[in-house]
Amino acid sequence: MKNKVECPYCEGIAYLKYEDKEIIYKKEPFPIKAHFYQCEKCREEFTTTETDTLTMVQVHNLYREKHGIPFPDEIASIRETYGLSAAAMSDVLGLGVNGFNIYERGDMPTTAMGNLILSAANPWVFKNMLINARDTMSENIFNRTMTRVEAQIERKSNPLPFYTKIDIQTKPSALTGYRVPNIEKVKTLFTTFISRCNPVLNDRLKINKLMFYADFLHFRQTGFSISGLSYRAINFGPVPTCYDNIFALLENEGVIFADWQQVNDAIAREIFFASQHSNSDTLDATEMAVVDKLCIRFAESSSWDLVELSHKEDGWKALKERKEIISYQEYAFGLRGV
Repeated sequence: MKNKVECPYCEGIAYLKYEDKEIIYKKEPFPIKAHFYQCEKCREEFTTTETDTLTMVQVHNLYREKHGIPFPDEIASIRETYGLSAAAMSDVLGLGVNGFNIYERGDMPTTAMGNLILSAANPWVFKNMLINARDTMSENIFNRTMTRVEAQIERKSNPLPFYTKIDIQTKPSALTGYRVPNIEKVKTLFTTFISRCNPVLNDRLKINKLMFYADFLHFRQTGFSISGLSYRAINFGPVPTCYDNIFALLENEGVIFADWQQVNDAIAREIFFASQHSNSDTLDATEMAVVDKLCIRFAESSSWDLVELSHKEDGWKALKERKEIISYQEYAFGLRGV
């Protein structure tokens, strides 16, 4: 979304603004940040398709969060876990030909339908659903899917190493930018930032700050984060809540590696390098545009430059004393650093 546009009422320039507003949706009130443009010359206010969309995205997100209705990427993630097409998933859940697909693409399910979809995330429950729907699919698809289901049951029965947990938040909410934590997008963000920024400056502090600004800037523009990570306000600015786990996981998987280097007679610092090429296919065009913007602006910035910048953020200032998690919905729209 553009920060300024030409005014349709005069020859002036209109700047993007927002205000706290209450919107009634399905007979319930929801507090959102309503976006609009105001011309600095004639003072007229107006909205665009983009600002109206961002307003409604906020309303829908708050409604889903309040009523426990799954989010689109959460719905897609459940299906992808079992390797089924949207049509096959519809058959298993008894939703009709395009039932699952429309919810995955953004239509709002009823609370009851949302509960049905969420129940499929439980592999023990889904196993029974699959058996009951056996006649709707080929033997090959049934067997392949059952193998995935059994693998999920095995995984949930045997806890993974602690460092595989990339966030303490497991469901979409205002604390995750209404996304499910996504390790593939995290990998892409890490490798892209490391590859495109000055190598001698890529320490933990800088990478953590770039992750924060990528997620919060994307939320400011779209109402959703990129990675689904939550961020905590600590002494040196916002960081992913499980950042140590993330670094350990990516190092263990050979995505990144660390080296200790001494620069200009200073104390040696831990610097990170990318072992793998960035997989830009995991990011859409809007997400990639945010990453490009940050890489261009901060390629030569030090970690302390970004720490000082992050200390200007209202979310950090308000929550740093108790080291609380920063709400995207509350603080992303007032982002100051970018």
